[in-house]
Amino acid sequence: MQKLITIFLCLLAFTGSATEKDSLITRIFNSTYNQEYQSAELLLKTHKSEIDKLYFMVLSVDLSYWKNVTGTDHPNYNEFENTLEHFKPETTKTLENKVSMLIYLSYRLRYELKRYQFLSAIFTLKQTNSVYSEIQANPKSSDLEHFELLQLYNSLFSYFNSYLNPFSGKSGSKKCEQAILSMEKLTRSEQNIVKTLANYFLGKTYLNYNKEPEKGLAHFSELAQQYPNNKKFAELKAECEKKSN
Repeated sequence: MQKLITIFLCLLAFTGSATEKDSLITRIFNSTYNQEYQSAELLLKTHKSEIDKLYFMVLSVDLSYWKNVTGTDHPNYNEFENTLEHFKPETTKTLENKVSMLIYLSYRLRYELKRYQFLSAIFTLKQTNSVYSEIQANPKSSDLEHFELLQLYNSLFSYFNSYLNPFSGKSGSKKCEQAILSMEKLTRSEQNIVKTLANYFLGKTYLNYNKEPEKGLAHFSELAQQYPNNKKFAELKAECEKKSN
């Protein structure tokens, strides 16, 4: 799940001043994570021409994921799948197209895990690793900005590579531990997007996969405080509290 949601958000530059770009991205991101979906949709629609297409893809897909899959009690899976397929690149001949495919596969993997489609998730993970390896091998990939986001999603990929491999044994457990430590470090990032995503992914990992809700509680408590309108964060916090007791 490499850059599962916003490594790409920070891969290429926008047009205009840095302050204006960051402010716009932050406003859309915060609206989505505060579950103010109409506000996020309006900002995306109004400022589409100002946003780099990779950023626009991530913000749009992430918004749809929260609105239709994870942030609602009445999921609309078809709507999310339609949004995701709309942004799927036709080819991966260029670095930009490879990054777009990585975005697509990352959300596909996240969606399949959410719906317990583990066989499909294993296949998607293999595809994702292949595309990510191609990106790393590209000389221009060293120019990608905001490397912390790349580290975050690299840690996620490493974790799930081991978690979904029944033959990984002790080496797999060690890789999972290393991935966790890397994500823990990123929860202290000065970049709000990185910090938010690292807390969210770690909280979910501790709660759903490591079965350590007491550790997930700290991360969801921070998220619930930062995004008070996000009902899902409050629910996950309460779930961790209940299971910790």
